[in-house]
Amino acid sequence: MEGDASKEIAKYIRDTAIIGGKGFYNDLVNLLKEIKKEAREGDTILFSPGATSFNLFQNEFDRGRKFNEAVQKIFNAS
Repeated sequence: MEGDASKEIAKYIRDTAIIGGKGFYNDLVNLLKEIKKEAREGDTILFSPGATSFNLFQNEFDRGRKFNEAVQKIFNAS
């Protein structure tokens, strides 16, 4: 998810990670749609923000609630 620290985190990932990120998303539903394309049954999706995201959510509880709602919408849809 894109936020205040996105550019700094992206540079770190590019410089140090074995595999790169998929890009930036401002919408959890679109992010999860992309993840679903590659996810297999039994996979775990870990939502672990590396920084605050006040520009996108009210607080950490709002962020978690919206993540859970998006997971239900994308992964439990027929």
